Formats: sequence, C-alpha cells, structure tokens
Amino acid sequence: NINDVIKAAGVDPATIKINAGKFFYLLEIALSLDALDVANRIQETKLAVFSYPNFIAPIELHQVIPNDTYFANQFYLRNTGQVFNPVENHAGTANADINASFAWTRTTGNNNIIVAVLDQGVTSNHPDLPNTRQVRLNGSNFVPGENANDPSPGASDNHGNACAGIIAATQNNNEGISGVAPSVRIMPIKIMSETAGADAAGLANAIDFAWQNGAHVISNSWGFNNQTNPNFSPAIVNAITRAVTQGRSNLGCIVAFSASNSAIHNFGIDGTVAFPSNVNINGVLTVGASNRNDGQANYSPTSSGAVNNQIIDIVAPSHHAYANQIFNETLEVWTIDIPGLTGYNPWNDPFMPAPPSVGDILPTTGTNNLSYTGRMGGTSASCPQVAAAAALVLSLNNTLTQQAVFNILTQTADQIGGVTYTNGVSDEFGWGRLNLCAALTRVPNQWSITGTTPFCGSTSLSVPNLPAGSTVTWTSPAPLTFSGGNPTTVSGVATNATVTATVSVPNRCGSVALQTNITGQGALDPNAIGIYTDTYFCPGQYTNVGATYNGNLVCPINQHGITEVQWSINPAPADVQYNTGQGSCFNVYNGGIRIRPHPGGAYIISMRVKNLCGWSDWSEGSVMSVTCFGSFFTLSPNPSSSNLEVKVDEKATGVTSTTSIQEIIILDKLGNQIKHIKNAQGSRRSVIDVSGLKAGYYLVKVFNGKEWQTKTAIIGK
Repeated sequence: NINDVIKAAGVDPATIKINAGKFFYLLEIALSLDALDVANRIQETKLAVFSYPNFIAPIELHQVIPNDTYFANQFYLRNTGQVFNPVENHAGTANADINASFAWTRTTGNNNIIVAVLDQGVTSNHPDLPNTRQVRLNGSNFVPGENANDPSPGASDNHGNACAGIIAATQNNNEGISGVAPSVRIMPIKIMSETAGADAAGLANAIDFAWQNGAHVISNSWGFNNQTNPNFSPAIVNAITRAVTQGRSNLGCIVAFSASNSAIHNFGIDGTVAFPSNVNINGVLTVGASNRNDGQANYSPTSSGAVNNQIIDIVAPSHHAYANQIFNETLEVWTIDIPGLTGYNPWNDPFMPAPPSVGDILPTTGTNNLSYTGRMGGTSASCPQVAAAAALVLSLNNTLTQQAVFNILTQTADQIGGVTYTNGVSDEFGWGRLNLCAALTRVPNQWSITGTTPFCGSTSLSVPNLPAGSTVTWTSPAPLTFSGGNPTTVSGVATNATVTATVSVPNRCGSVALQTNITGQGALDPNAIGIYTDTYFCPGQYTNVGATYNGNLVCPINQHGITEVQWSINPAPADVQYNTGQGSCFNVYNGGIRIRPHPGGAYIISMRVKNLCGWSDWSEGSVMSVTCFGSFFTLSPNPSSSNLEVKVDEKATGVTSTTSIQEIIILDKLGNQIKHIKNAQGSRRSVIDVSGLKAGYYLVKVFNGKEWQTKTAIIGK
C-alpha cells in the first residue's frame, strides 16, 4: 500500500496528495516539506523501485537551426510567428512554412544533384553560392547579343540570383541565408535580362541544354504573361516533354514552373495560370503562392478547372501582396542579391509601388549585407522552393521517376487555408502547401525492416536509422504477436507472413508504411507427418519412399521449413539409399529414401523431421506391404544368349503346389510375337531356345491358368 510506504519513510500521509498513474505514483507534498528529502526517505525504505523529485525536464525539438545571419527572417523555411520583416513589422503564423528545419535532420542535399535555374543568371562566386557549388557551362547564356559562355547577371538583374539562393544558398557559414537544399549544386542558365530575352526557340534550346548537361531538376520562375494556351509554343512544349522523358537517363527531369502573379483577389480577379506552367504534360509542377499566414497570396492565380489546364498543383510561401494591392504589403522573401549597390538591395526599381522606396536597404547589417535582400516575392519565390524540395527527394533516392517525385511532393502537401479540397485538391492551393519534411519521410527505400527470418518461435525486427523521436507500429494479417516499438519482438507461427511497420516521424513529418515477408516456425507436429511410397512392389526390387507434411511432399526438404529427415525401418531391408539430388518429387526424393526389401511381407516405416526449432517426435509407424503380383515365375539366366529358363518361383507370394506354367509368349520391343509355347498339361519349368533371336530386350508373358504376368528378358550374344 502506498500509504504504508509513506509512513515507513516517516512522513505524515496527510501532507501528501497521491496521484495514481498507470505505472507509477506522482506525489504532491505540502510546501512545508522538502521534495528531495521526502524522495530520499522513500527510496531508503527499499519499498520503492525508484523515488526522485519530478524535476522540470528541458527538452529540445530535433531540428536544424542554422547559424546563417538572416535565417530567422526566412519565414518560408521556419515560421514561429516571429517578426521577420523589421521594416513593415510583419509577423507570420506558426507552422505556415515548408517545415525545412525538421527536414534537414534527414538530408540537406547531395552534391551530385544539380538544379538548373533558367532565369537572369547567377553571380559568379557569390559569398553564399561559390562556384564550387555551381555548374557554370559554356553555352549556358541564351540571351541574344551576350557572351554565350557567361551566365552571370548584368546591371540589376537579380531575379536569377534570388531564385538560386532560395534553392541552394550555403548553410551554416555564419552569414546570409540558408537554401532549401543547401548541399545541392546550381546550374545557372541565362534566358533573359532587363533589356533582352531569348525567343521561343532559345527557351526551348535552354531547356534541352539543362537536361542534356545533367540537370536533375529544372526551376522556371518565368512565363508568358496572361497566355492561357497550353500549346502556345510547340517548340517549348516539346522541349519540356524531352526533359521529363529523356532527362536523368530516361527517368525524367523534375520540371517546376511558377504559375504567374496575375491575380488580384481583393479586387475579385482570380488570374490565370500562364504558359508554360499550364502545359498538358504529366508530372510538370505548377507552383502557386501561399502567404505568411497559410492563406492564398493575393496575386497567386486560382485554378479554373480543366479549361486550358489552368490548374495549380502545389503552393509554397511567398509575400502576401504588392503595395498597390493592399496597404503596407510588400515583397518580403529573404534570399541572395547581387553583391554591392546593384540588385534588389538597395532597392532601385522606380516602377514598383512603394514600399519599398528607391534606395531602401534591407538588410542593413550583417556580413556582406548588400549581397542579400529581404525584397523577393511572387510565385517566382515559391517555385524554387518546390524545385529544391524535388532535389532533396532525389538526394535520398535518385532512382525515382519524375512522376514519382511529383506524387511525393503533392501527396504530402498540407491542406491549408480552410478551403474545400475535392479528392485532395483545391482551386486555391492545389494539393496544398509544400511540407518538405513530410515529403522526405515518404521517399521509398531510405528505411527498411531488418531482422532474422526464418526464425523459431520469436525474433527481433527493427527499422534502423530513423529520425529522433520516431515511433513504429507493427501489424500483420497473420496471427503474430508484437512486443515493443522499435525494435520489436515478433512471435507466433506463420509461413511467409507479411509484416507492416508504420513509421511515424514527429513534427508534421508524417508517416510511411514499410513491408517485409517473414517466416516464423514452431515445433513440427508429428501427426502432420506422412509417408509416400509405392503401393506394391516385389522383394528385391527398389522402391522410392518420400516424406510428406500436412499432405504436401517434402521435396525439396527446404520446403515447409523442414531441413532434415530421419527414417526408421523394421525389419531392416536389404539396402537403403538416401537421395540428396534435386528432381521431380515423384522419382527423386530430396530427403527421402530408396529401399530394396527382402523378403516380402510387411515393413514398419517411421520418420521424423527437423526445422529451426529442432526435431519432431517420431511419426506413427506406417505399414508397407511388399508383394509381387505378376512375379510367380523367374527367368534365368537373364541376360541369356542360348537357353532361357522359365520357372515357377517357389518363394513368391500366392504360389502353391498346383501353380504351373501353361502358356508362354515372347514379344519383341515393338510388340511383335516371336514365339508362342503351349503346355496343356502344365509344368513348373520350361526351357526356351533363344539363340536365334537378335540381341535386345524382349517381353516374356506367362499364363498360369488364372492370369497372365510379364517380365523383361535380355537376349545377348
């Protein structure tokens, strides 16, 4: 009794409130008592397994918080409701982000994965994206009149930098921002500047250039404004088709397009999904924008059904609205900038409604602060987040097809916004807002079930290398028993049972089901053991004897879990051969025997079988009758080259003193009659001259007055 334990500790039970839990007691003591002293006294009674104060337990969430200077401003990566825009004093809503910090516990990317950014170019050796993490190729600039071998931005063309930084800016370098996939590489491909751009043929060539030069993902934050024809440029459509079918050695590049910034929802304008984001090509990701509060960004277009494929597939966080749409709203996605006084920091676009005003600086402090900006936005900022997510998926498994990656990203998206999702899809957000950690959880072949199978009685199964805090639930349609989480002990008897481990990863990361087949074994049932043998055969002849279990032939012996067979035969036969070769169950018994009993009569055969759990008991004896119907006579000598004696077998079963040989017919192997000898009086012996016969096999048919029986004679010279 818990009160007796408290009294034994020298404490008045009236000063303690007892809370009975399922596995332990939680005691609330009076303020006049010392918790540590009471706990020690209870422990010293030796009546309790443990006793200690219920200390506050400081715990931490297992996530990656990089040391990059402006990471706290990247609300799209980690949104805790913090103020991330210090100028307009904007704060977000907790969890209205892509869940990146938890995803990074799985991977920050693989350096072999390359994301092509088709845009305004990327700065060479940017402080947050050095050339060691860029794939800068000759022929990658498709802007007419520019150096074809230099994909760097000109003047204030920072759009390509901004997109590339969102994807892959260096993490944990004590400056700047963190990319979504900070360990992958960027392939800058320049298709436009402020004053010029590639034509349709050039854009098609740029797409082909990306996949032909090893890009795994192609990020496209560009499109033809308000152009709703999904086949507006067949050359571009065909190039996208080639990328998603022939790229990555025919697995297909993952291609993402921003949907456009054509909506003004507060004015009732839903906008359009502009070409090429509306192409009718399976697996191409059309990306819209959510905002800092998990609502629809004011400019992000709403799907209009199947008409011209105006469909949003997925969204990612970006700024909420432009200043000319909603008061005090502005661009607020943090990313990299052209170093120095060009680019977006300081702000230098006089045609963009303020804020920001021309000359505004954001950020104003930090290492190389003018190499970064807090003034990016639109679906242009959402698209590279999805492209980077695809790169992280491929970092875990680069054997996935582009359609498989599309499915992973869309089917793990969070259904946000309080809108209607029909069959999992809404007009405003498609499948929902990107959830990077949930997507990585669903990547196949990154985790597997390990354990010993087949096993006897029980074995341990586990899923190794799971993220911290993950839980595993085990199920099977077979009558198995699971004890424990990860690892678990599985017990019970089942053959080829399917086991499912449902892995739940914490922090909005979702769950994934893993499957394996196991073989559990128990003690073998001697009552299930049977013996298969020929029904009738003659003394001195061989017959095959095989084992059965539950009515099935044990052939080969590794079936039914049986690894060995032992035999007992009484009385001992003249010869026993143990077969070990593989073959047909009906003529070669792997684990069976071939016996030659002598003489005739009854033999008692028993056997036992062995599996991982050991030997079974001996089976009940099976009676094997050894008789010889059609063997009342003998042939000798056999083979013969002159005289062949046909004689009644005095020892044969059923032979009496009146048994005689009354008629003999010799046939060749084609069934032609060679000799026919009749002995109406009957005798027990007859000699036939066979010297005139050709060498070979002959059938000798003998009639004893009741039945014909046949044997084979070999005639040789």
